[in-house]
Amino acid sequence: MNEHGTQLRDVLRKIEQQSPYLFLYNETQLDMKQKINEKITSPDIRKILDRLCGPIGIRYEIMDVQILLMPKIDTGKPKPYPVPVTGYVTDEKGSPMEFVSVIDLLSGKGGLTNEEGYFRFFTDNSNIIYIESTHIKL
Repeated sequence: MNEHGTQLRDVLRKIEQQSPYLFLYNETQLDMKQKINEKITSPDIRKILDRLCGPIGIRYEIMDVQILLMPKIDTGKPKPYPVPVTGYVTDEKGSPMEFVSVIDLLSGKGGLTNEEGYFRFFTDNSNIIYIESTHIKL
């Protein structure tokens, strides 16, 4: 493969079509529109991924035929202090909602609301919070 100005997403699709590998990634964490300029000649998937992903800040983990792509971990910076996330979840009438999941989508950390609708957890991010409630009537 000889790629010049091809988006990373398209290069990965070509690799999937020509190999048994399947790429797994979260587009909110990786820029899949990055342009790739590489001549790929090696049949070794590790060598291919080192050349494609290394320079653009992506790390990978191979699990059988699945390849997980993730942002590189920057070990040069100190880890941020955990950020407390607290609040109340209420319904449209203002009544507290019990057993509602509140999750930071970036870190996967979260918790459930108590009987008063209160939640508290610590995370490294406080940007994207997901709230989900499932009501089961018996």
